[in-house]
Amino acid sequence: MYRGAQRIDALQQVIARMGMRTVSQLIVSLATQQLFTAKHPVIKKAMQNHWSFSAQVAALSHRIAREQTRLDPDQALLAGLLHGVGGIPVIVVAEDIPKLQEAPAVLDELVQDLQPRLGMKIMQAWDFPPMFELVVREAGNLNYQHEGAADYADVVITAIAAAKNLTQTPEGAPIASAVRLGMDLGESLIDQEIEEAMRALTEGF
Repeated sequence: MYRGAQRIDALQQVIARMGMRTVSQLIVSLATQQLFTAKHPVIKKAMQNHWSFSAQVAALSHRIAREQTRLDPDQALLAGLLHGVGGIPVIVVAEDIPKLQEAPAVLDELVQDLQPRLGMKIMQAWDFPPMFELVVREAGNLNYQHEGAADYADVVITAIAAAKNLTQTPEGAPIASAVRLGMDLGESLIDQEIEEAMRALTEGF
């Protein structure tokens, strides 16, 4: 019912239509609805972990955008929150696959493999701007390259790396997005501000 006739081209328009809190609540609702309908404890835990990580990435994305770029921190937060939205349907489907219920590591691999493609389809279905599709597609790409200034994908990729305590790629190369942002990932970004932001994002979860 919130979908307007015109394409949503900026987060400011989203806020004007429904409010930032409502946007977050809708995403939380999507995750919590699946969480509370999940019956198997492994699936419940997978959904909890997935959402908690997304909230952490969102909080970190907001800070990175605010402190390291001229990008909109709120738009970065939403991009961080949505980067893994494609993983939710994978976890939901696992509820009906006993082998995945008993193999959380395999389930996690499937989530990581499938969430970019599914996430892009969700972004397209929700009529989000191409920037969000880019973030969803490239979020797991530690070698993401492009010309020009850092973009939202760089912010989210760096936030993911910080959340996972990664300082380089598996091949031992610097994380290109962090370099583009001029950030040293050897220093932890997790502090009280980030933890409070995470709690706010996951309130009621």
